[in-house]
Amino acid sequence: MWETVSSGQEWRGEFPNRKKNGERIWESASLSAIKDSKGNNTHFLKVAEDITERKLTEEVLERRLTELKALNVMATIVNESLDVDEILNRAMDQALRLVGVEAAGMLLLDEEARELVLIAHSGVSDEFVQAYSRMQLGEGLAGRVVQTGKPAVIGNLTEYPEARRAYVEKEHIQSAASVPLVGRSGVIGAMSLGSASPVY
Repeated sequence: MWETVSSGQEWRGEFPNRKKNGERIWESASLSAIKDSKGNNTHFLKVAEDITERKLTEEVLERRLTELKALNVMATIVNESLDVDEILNRAMDQALRLVGVEAAGMLLLDEEARELVLIAHSGVSDEFVQAYSRMQLGEGLAGRVVQTGKPAVIGNLTEYPEARRAYVEKEHIQSAASVPLVGRSGVIGAMSLGSASPVY
């Protein structure tokens, strides 16, 4: 940018900036050099417009477009296969791409046993799958979510229930979120997502 302006050319573009009060904004600007009679740069002139609203709208539209693409891919997955396991696992992979996390699991409630059963997973080891294949209601993050019916987020691993923390550490998961899956009869399970970043 400065090379362009210093060489005497006008620069146009968009970039993040801060107001005097510290608020972050996006600007669309043009920069040009003001020269003296000898052709030396003496000042720089900036004409800028605050385009923060437009940028926010673009971000929302981009997210919606990504979500629609994901729904289209999931619909295609369902239409291509009658194998429920394949549909669930491919849908799980798509959810990971959409949300941008490394691991996910879907657990359904076995009402008679009062246990959660892992029915689909992605981004975790076989050892993790074996450890989480069945969980007591109220156990672990997903167990608590199904029990309370409320989503939960763990911002760092020290907040994770101690009994299962070792398995999570081996997967390099630093933060996690879980949401209840709700059917007509109430909470039927949970979907959990794990991230290698310490703050979800």
